[in-house]
Amino acid sequence: MSDPNIDDYQILKYLQGSSTPDETAKILHWLSMSEENRNSYFQLKALWHAYKGIFENDQLNLEKSLLAYRARITPVRKTSLLSVVISKLVSIRYFPN
Repeated sequence: MSDPNIDDYQILKYLQGSSTPDETAKILHWLSMSEENRNSYFQLKALWHAYKGIFENDQLNLEKSLLAYRARITPVRKTSLLSVVISKLVSIRYFPN
């Protein structure tokens, strides 16, 4: 994502309809900034719709998983948002806490 101030958690909040008006405005502005941002958004949105029940029913585990994954990423290594979300969804789905 080209704006480090927008992360997947903020996008998920927006998709769930739980973002604040300021957060919503920030997401919409971020979407208007680049094609890369829109692609990242639509990839996450597609996954969110595919696994909507997991995101809604297991929000706490999702948040913990995303935080744990981010903590393991080194600044040198770039990982696509899609691969991050897929790996976390698989771990939540098949290896719940």
